[in-house]
Amino acid sequence: MKYPHINFYTGDWLKDPNLTMCSPLARGVWIDIICAMHENGRMGVLSGTLEQLARITRCSVNELRQALTELKKNNAADITKNEEIIIIINRRMQREYEANQKNKERVKKYREKCKEIKVITTTSTSGYHNQSQDFFNEFEAQYPLIDHQAEFQKCYDYYLSKNTKIKDWAAIYRIWLTKDFPKTMKPQPYKKPIELPPDSECVPPEELHQKISQIRKDLKKKEDGEE
Repeated sequence: MKYPHINFYTGDWLKDPNLTMCSPLARGVWIDIICAMHENGRMGVLSGTLEQLARITRCSVNELRQALTELKKNNAADITKNEEIIIIINRRMQREYEANQKNKERVKKYREKCKEIKVITTTSTSGYHNQSQDFFNEFEAQYPLIDHQAEFQKCYDYYLSKNTKIKDWAAIYRIWLTKDFPKTMKPQPYKKPIELPPDSECVPPEELHQKISQIRKDLKKKEDGEE
């Protein structure tokens, strides 16, 4: 990414004690090095031969050698040499670059994770649940008017679309049925059937009427005989 400008803080530049101890020549070379680092991706590192760096900083080789000696001596920059290659490091710019790279990596991982979740959710919701028939037998006894295969699929798709990890689908489905269905389709509380008394204590209504009728006839006859 090409940055059109540089964040140059004049206060930091003027108050840096290590840089203040350097000569105007060293400070002028250093600002050119910072600009070159900025143009080179803001990594905080610039490397090359003495001649190449002199052309980049627009000074002579002797002036560059003197400036680098001061910058290193006053600890204004980290300067190392590997054979003919000189490596110059701006510590602050390097820290900012590394922090920026770590932030980009976190954002990348987060976006990849979001894509994975989206793919898993899409695949799961378009698929079909794998609950066995034994799973539905418990609910069919309480909810005989419901197509549990189709209804559980709705429940299954709903929670997967919310990216919810479910461990106990039976408990979730029971809550789903309790909340989402009208009273007419909810299971009724179990009522123990009425137990009739033994046959000797239970008289059918027809027989009872016959007995009452017979008693009345007997009473009528008795009354007629007495008269």
